[in-house]
Amino acid sequence: MATLPRATKLIALAFWLALIAAFWWYSQAQGLSPLYLVDRLVDLMADNPLGLVIFFGAYAVRPLLLFPFTPLSMAAGFVFGPLLGMLYATLATLMSAIIGYSIARLFGYRLTEPRTGAQRLALELRRNGFEAVLISRLIFLPGDLVNYASGLVGVGLGAFALATAIGSVPGLLGAVLLGASFEGDLAQLRPAIDTRLLLASGAVLLGSLALSYFLRRRHRISGAPRGGREAP
Repeated sequence: MATLPRATKLIALAFWLALIAAFWWYSQAQGLSPLYLVDRLVDLMADNPLGLVIFFGAYAVRPLLLFPFTPLSMAAGFVFGPLLGMLYATLATLMSAIIGYSIARLFGYRLTEPRTGAQRLALELRRNGFEAVLISRLIFLPGDLVNYASGLVGVGLGAFALATAIGSVPGLLGAVLLGASFEGDLAQLRPAIDTRLLLASGAVLLGSLALSYFLRRRHRISGAPRGGREAP
């Protein structure tokens, strides 16, 4: 994928940062938390023949505004139920991740003969893209950070997409089940809760944290390539 010219990169980056800053400044000024915004999204989706289109549209815009994944995944479980909610959340998360990845690829850079430690690390991440992305998902590194970093260093799209699809399952399942456990109106102060789904969500969360702890111990992220070998 070709990258943008330097001047175009700077203009696009400035516009993008201004958009993010304006969105979050307005949200904070108006007291609009992510959960409140998702609650309004749920109102738009409920009993709406275009509800699914609205849901995927929100996920498509999400990486441009750095909006968190979790509230949207909860909304999927609340509106569509645990099974369809998990399916739609998985597809939408993969779509959103690829959008973020593709944006970063446009801002990416070429690696020829890496000299600095950061360049060698970028090359190592490119060579081991699937493993790096999968572990990053399973240990719950910020999703947008993984998406943009993968695009910048040039991780292969196939490896990135497959690792994202697999590694996002534990976190998505917990969030979708949590959303599906709520009954009635999310806007209520104390909505009814399906205890079984809530317990299932908790079990998934605990299992995910245990897996994350295990992987962190086995795969400590280092700033240098394995064995200190130089890139050819």
